[in-house]
Amino acid sequence: MIHLDTSDEQTTLEKDIGMFVQQNKAYYAEQWQNLDNGKLAFNVIAFFLPIFWLGYRRMYRHIGMIALMYLVIDIGLFIFISESSSLNLLDSFYTLGIGIFYGFFANKLYKKHVQRRVNKIRTVASDEQETEKMLQQQGGGSGYGVLGAIVMIFLIYTIPTIIITYIV
Repeated sequence: MIHLDTSDEQTTLEKDIGMFVQQNKAYYAEQWQNLDNGKLAFNVIAFFLPIFWLGYRRMYRHIGMIALMYLVIDIGLFIFISESSSLNLLDSFYTLGIGIFYGFFANKLYKKHVQRRVNKIRTVASDEQETEKMLQQQGGGSGYGVLGAIVMIFLIYTIPTIIITYIV
């Protein structure tokens, strides 16, 4: 999937990665091969819906960073500029920038995420059966991850923004 190698260790790693990715593993194998060959790999879903894509792929750290950046931008603008039109314009540029960034780098970031998670699972699991179980449980897409992404945005960004805007 990532590197074609005839060694048993590499074959097992590729199998584990495929088991972790689950949905669209052929798509990601092709995209990651393109990345390894220096080709550009654009993810359309991550461009248009980065928060939902990240949630679906369980990449919560990125969601938290995005939400915190929105909050920092809004707090900064609230302190220095009281015009809501400026706030909306900057938020729009930030949103476009996030879409462009994840459109171009989502596949690379997901590859690193998968490699890190698979290696951690392989280290923690006591045998092959436990490894497979953990890969299937912790990998793949998650509808609950999308819901988690919405909750994270609400808790990290929306509630503090409402408090700052209307209460402070």
